[in-house]
Amino acid sequence: MSLLLALLLQAATPEPRIVHASREDCEIIVEIGKAKAAWGPNGPNEPFAIDGAQPDGSLYREDCPWTELGVGAPTAATSKPGASAFGIDKPVYAPDGKTATAALDFVVIGETPGMAPFTSVLTCRLDRVDGHWKLRDCQQDLIT
Repeated sequence: MSLLLALLLQAATPEPRIVHASREDCEIIVEIGKAKAAWGPNGPNEPFAIDGAQPDGSLYREDCPWTELGVGAPTAATSKPGASAFGIDKPVYAPDGKTATAALDFVVIGETPGMAPFTSVLTCRLDRVDGHWKLRDCQQDLIT
């Protein structure tokens, strides 16, 4: 591809709208991370996907105040062959505001081009108790 064509394509591709995680989203992310990814004062035990594409084309950015929430900042995920990472999708809140769900994804990228990644997806359910989110359980949804 010529440099001119690459620049034209880049200029024609709009930057996605960025939606930042709310304080409640962040509390849920940390609650799940502490229980399922050993997320503690030194960060989680795996690299973390901070950005996630949304169905509307926006980018959901989990740029939370980690230390205020009692955990260390995560290491950013990479797309290198053999790399592993996890991500937590944007929480979905029940209309009553007392329960929420969020998917927890673990991924290991294939070692060679064309090799499918290993993926494990859990759906986690949380309850709002005394003004804070508490993990109720996580159910295995998908393993590939």
